[in-house]
Amino acid sequence: MPFDPDQLPTPDLGLRCMSCGYPLAGLTRHVCPECGAAFDYEAFVPKGDFPMLIVDGEKALLTPDIREALRRAKIPCIELGGLTMDLYGFHSVSQSRSLVGVPRSQYFDAVIAVRSLRDGGIEEPPQDFTADWTCAACGEENPGSFEICWQCGGDRPEDAAKNI
Repeated sequence: MPFDPDQLPTPDLGLRCMSCGYPLAGLTRHVCPECGAAFDYEAFVPKGDFPMLIVDGEKALLTPDIREALRRAKIPCIELGGLTMDLYGFHSVSQSRSLVGVPRSQYFDAVIAVRSLRDGGIEEPPQDFTADWTCAACGEENPGSFEICWQCGGDRPEDAAKNI
């Protein structure tokens, strides 16, 4: 279900009032009860067409879990410039972690999808990828563990896991 900015009470998105820091969850109006400041969700979205995803005040790193949560929610994502972290005990060795960018129109849907990981997992049960499947593009038979056709690179059909 897509995010509705007019929904009341306000959903728990981990947002805090920009004036006083009061949590903006469960409110019956778009006004902070602590300081009286009105808020608009758009003010919480970073600038750009694919803004950097920030969840609970922290920049989201592109991990396999986050990528999968966004894929299941049908939210495209891009890698933004990475954070470089030096590995302790090594000289000139670094590990780069990419940040996540999502479409501006789906920003809060992405926040909800990523927060669902912390709150006990993704709503949709994981698909059983044990059944082999046939590529619709070239007709090649592929193992159930493959998400793309090894022959032509075609995508696995959405209903392939249901044909077990």
